[in-house]
Amino acid sequence: MVVGGGAAGLMAAIAAAEAGAQVCIVERSERLGQSLLRTGNGRCNLSNLSLDTPEAAAAYNHPDFVAPLLARFTCTRAVELFSQLGLETHADRSGRIYPLSNSAASVLQVLRNRVEHRGVELLTDTEVTAVDSSALAIHPLRLRAKKLILATGNDRLATQVGAHSSIPWRPILGPLGVSGDLKGLSGVRTHCRARLISKPNESIIATQTGELLFKDKALSGIMIFELSRHAACGDLLSLNLVPNHHEDSLQELLAARRQHLASYSARQFLDGLVHPRLALAVLRAASVSSGASATAIDLRQLATALTDMRFTVRELPKRHQAQVLRGGLDTHNFDPYTMMSRHSQGFYACGEALDIDGATGGFNLHFAWASGWRAGRHAAANLGWRELT
Repeated sequence: MVVGGGAAGLMAAIAAAEAGAQVCIVERSERLGQSLLRTGNGRCNLSNLSLDTPEAAAAYNHPDFVAPLLARFTCTRAVELFSQLGLETHADRSGRIYPLSNSAASVLQVLRNRVEHRGVELLTDTEVTAVDSSALAIHPLRLRAKKLILATGNDRLATQVGAHSSIPWRPILGPLGVSGDLKGLSGVRTHCRARLISKPNESIIATQTGELLFKDKALSGIMIFELSRHAACGDLLSLNLVPNHHEDSLQELLAARRQHLASYSARQFLDGLVHPRLALAVLRAASVSSGASATAIDLRQLATALTDMRFTVRELPKRHQAQVLRGGLDTHNFDPYTMMSRHSQGFYACGEALDIDGATGGFNLHFAWASGWRAGRHAAANLGWRELT
């Protein structure tokens, strides 16, 4: 029995069914895999080439748990498996794997096709109200199974089975609400480097470089999504708007620019260096009037404003904004080689049921495929069917 018909649940059901087991998926939505259609902006970034490297586990919050799984289920394995399911894929320049159609619907359809082909029983639009290691309740019924795979982020259900602790849910991989001078910046995109800083001691928590999007009261973009994995309210975000320079080298560049642009206004002086609207915010931070002469600018102060524009984190991603939920069942309670509980024989967890999250770029879906496949294969093997890799 598989509880949850998302990415991990579909893969677990397919893995078990292909090993010869009789499988039933219980899903509370009317259709299977609807969340897949929203992944990768509708394109479904399903894996990443870097998952073929020994360092791949470092992209996850619990690398020691994920490492044994990734050693057996690499990106190459995922691509091969999806090819066997009928899906052709391609990699972009950053190593992200997408369906050749660039449509998440293609990924979902090949999974649905195999589920149907293997005779997996479906109970959709069905809410599970209680669960133990071998049975689950669907009011007013109680269903019993030899093996139970939890593949949905429902810690209330998970903690009903044995001595399983659960980590509270927190949305991550989304925009960060901030306070600071955002006047006129909404909609501006810029390439920069961002440092997430712990306010009490000014220690650097994490650093990302990439494209940033300013919003009304928030900062967004892939680099901010990554930093949201580590952020807490009260932390500082420091932006270097000229990321190929540090403060001293930028001051030298500004001095060289002023030799050619001495007759320009302060606003014109920054044209060609940063976005025009961003230039106005930089001048405000440096306490320089936009109409002032370029010769009157304190270049050290301007360099600081350009390399250390600061905002304070006031709000973490909301559920509807986030790509992933951090939290779920504590991984210490599960075997990373099989996904089976250490406390309840026959009970498995995979995908978002576990407290595992990874970086953007296909890492989270890859974990769903990998953990679902291992859970399904091992559950079927424990029924007496031959375990396949």
